Amino acid sequence: MIQIRKSGQIGLILLVVMSLVIAIAMSLASRSLSDTVLSRQESESSKAFRLAETGVEQALNALRTSGVPNGAITQTEGIYSG
Repeated sequence: MIQIRKSGQIGLILLVVMSLVIAIAMSLASRSLSDTVLSRQESESSKAFRLAETGVEQALNALRTSGVPNGAITQTEGIYSG
């Protein structure tokens, strides 16, 4: 009868240890996934900023070389046209 009790205790301890290992693994996986998402968002944000900056530079260059570029929005009698 003592043999059965020890066997049950070992099983319970093993279950607790495995639960801890699984919890740690899930925590690491979650952190890794969130880091990946943040990295991708930062990369996309950087690309969007560079594209916007390029557009502004092109618009300023067009204004410097030819005044008002074709297709610019101008105000005519309170109505905007493009």
